[in-house]
Amino acid sequence: MDGAWWPHSDDLSAELDGLETLLAGRAGVLARLTYCMTAWQPIEGRRRVKDHPVRLDGYHYQSVGTLGVRSLDGTRRILVVVPPETDPVSARALLYRASERSNMLTAEELLTAASRAVSGTSEALQSWDSEGGHASPTEADIGCLY
Repeated sequence: MDGAWWPHSDDLSAELDGLETLLAGRAGVLARLTYCMTAWQPIEGRRRVKDHPVRLDGYHYQSVGTLGVRSLDGTRRILVVVPPETDPVSARALLYRASERSNMLTAEELLTAASRAVSGTSEALQSWDSEGGHASPTEADIGCLY
């Protein structure tokens, strides 16, 4: 895994401009995305994003939790997609873990580990929430890319 992305929704078409902005400083200009067709709402095979065309290829066999990214310069990356409904604490942990150079886990393993951690800490978080300790996700949190 080369990093992770936490989109706002499962509407890839609506998320493309934000993804392009996040990728610009890290991966260059977006040229092609591959994605799991069952994980996203239907989308056309080509879209203009900002000022250039982007090829969008959906596959049934691609892992639900991944997004393949290719830049105009040919650089390829695989991102773990953090489900939009993920709570902020778990999402941030998953974003950081996926971006660690030492990470050798697959997207499925990362997502499974994150869901296990959530179920193990839900009681503690509920207690913390009742004491006013939990912050709602901000616009800066959602859409993060690491």
